[in-house]
Amino acid sequence: MRASIAIASAIALSCAAAGVARAGDPAAAEAAFLKGKQLLKGGQIAEACDAFDRSLALDPQFGTQYHLARCYEQLGRLASAWTQYRELAQRDHNPGRREDARKRAALLEPRLTRLLINFAGAVPGMVVTRNGDDITAAVGIETPVDTGQYTILARADGYKLWSATVTASGEGATVTVSIPALEHDVPDDEPGPPRQAPGETSEPGGATTAAAPARGGGRTTLALSVGGAGLIATGVGVFFGARASARWSDARALCGDDLLCDNPDDLRAGNRLVDEARTAGTVSTVLVGAGIAAVVGGAVLWLTAPDGPEGRELALVPDVGPDRFLLTAIRSF
Repeated sequence: MRASIAIASAIALSCAAAGVARAGDPAAAEAAFLKGKQLLKGGQIAEACDAFDRSLALDPQFGTQYHLARCYEQLGRLASAWTQYRELAQRDHNPGRREDARKRAALLEPRLTRLLINFAGAVPGMVVTRNGDDITAAVGIETPVDTGQYTILARADGYKLWSATVTASGEGATVTVSIPALEHDVPDDEPGPPRQAPGETSEPGGATTAAAPARGGGRTTLALSVGGAGLIATGVGVFFGARASARWSDARALCGDDLLCDNPDDLRAGNRLVDEARTAGTVSTVLVGAGIAAVVGGAVLWLTAPDGPEGRELALVPDVGPDRFLLTAIRSF
């Protein structure tokens, strides 16, 4: 048993040593540092800051941190630069650089933009984040921040999420964000008042009854539509009937009652009038027949509209042609 423990400990120590070895890479850190200086000379300040930041992560050095702070200051990220200068002023082993960092931090301090977050009332387990970072402990403290937009979230179990986006700007300015009292969150499965279906009414004691539907419902609307269409068709049919009658009168006036014309031109004109009269007469017959059928059908639909959902259904299907008129009644039980 002791041998097993010793072997496991040796493996754990070896893995830890390997992890430490991989954490620092002085060669890569130096390459990133030199690249940052080159970018800075070329005016690529944002890229230079990224290079210095990577170098610092690969191999933490006070010199690299100082260059990163200077880069942040040139980029306008005053709060980030001030934070780096403050740390150097306390920890740097180089006296000259430590003093310079202290002076630069003092000069930047009055120019910093600060963000103050307050809330109306804390709730158990409340968490406040700024751009995803937990800053619950910083609530109520004027915190230096770089200028820009920030999304503030406040959440707690059993409460609705609160969020706001603010813009921090202005040297020496303090931007205040007030978080209101969080609202209780009602779970979706929490019992609530029963939902009522359309047409239902509530009675004292919680009973629900279905209201009696209006007579006919959709059947009444259909009856009005069919009857209205029938009236229109009948009116148009009467118009074509009058036109047919007028064409017959014109033909008789031109060629006589027997429609026999001695003049070939009058004969052709008379034949044309007769053809127009017959066509108009056919159209009139069909439209008037269909219109009357529709009017009758609409009346029947109106009169037979069911009083409730269990009423019997009656449908009238017209079938109209040049030489026929049928009205089929279909009733469901």
